Amino acid sequence: MTAYLHVNAIKATLECPICERDLPLEELRCDIMLENILAEISDPVIMDLELTPHANYVRGRRADGCWLEFHMKS
Repeated sequence: MTAYLHVNAIKATLECPICERDLPLEELRCDIMLENILAEISDPVIMDLELTPHANYVRGRRADGCWLEFHMKS
């Protein structure tokens, strides 16, 4: 998240990575589900995440290309 904000800091608005719409900085909100997932993943070099529909299972790709699996607590 820090890198995303840093890259977009020079723009007046951010772009949603999902729908690609402009998002004014004052409308940026913290997603609690994502915060919980990141809190449970102890590896600081995860580059990408893949979630199951119910977010009980996560795959994370490290910078070296290796995939790690995480089973989330209920």
